[in-house]
Amino acid sequence: FHIKFVSIIYDQILFDFLSM
Repeated sequence: FHIKFVSIIYDQILFDFLSM
C-alpha cells in the first residue's frame, strides 16, 4: 500500500475540487 501515492492523488482531487 503506497500511502504517498494515495496522498498525492487525494491532494490532486482536493485541489481540483477547490479550483472549481
